[in-house]
Amino acid sequence: MTRDEIEQVFSAAFAAAKGNKYVQRWQQEFPELWSDEQLSRNVPLRVEFEHLYVFGTVAEAVSWAGGFGGDTGRGRNKRGWGSIVRVDPLAADDPVDPRRVTCIHKESSPFRQRLEARRQIKRMMREASPLVQLARRFSKRDFLKSQVTRDRLRAIRAYTGLDPGTFWQHVRRGIPIPELQGRLFP
Repeated sequence: MTRDEIEQVFSAAFAAAKGNKYVQRWQQEFPELWSDEQLSRNVPLRVEFEHLYVFGTVAEAVSWAGGFGGDTGRGRNKRGWGSIVRVDPLAADDPVDPRRVTCIHKESSPFRQRLEARRQIKRMMREASPLVQLARRFSKRDFLKSQVTRDRLRAIRAYTGLDPGTFWQHVRRGIPIPELQGRLFP
């Protein structure tokens, strides 16, 4: 890229950031942190990874994702995010926080899929939904030994059709449970 092309891209990103409703709000509420000078040094962007969007600078997004290669494979990096797909200017309504990097998980995100599976299990369990939190909190051995009473066993079987050990695995791994509606009411 030539210098003119870089300046053109920078100008477009800066203009998009100035047009963002959150940036406008933060410039009014935190003028020392969000001045035009500060904004021109650290232009917030929409950084798209395979499984989520990060709203912040490219350096912040790369840092959050695990750095520039020095920390890969040690667990701190967000391996579930995937690779950077592209970097775009902010849209007018992209959520930007004044002090934090903002992330939105896509439908394809393993984290979001696990979260949605746990929500589905909680809905299935109805009044016995606190069992989902207990399954997350305790190891399998402790859950089965100290948390599964006769009433809870009946609730797990009635609402999910699973034994407590399999229920625990579904909750911990975020695996959706097929609905029982078709089996109970043909």
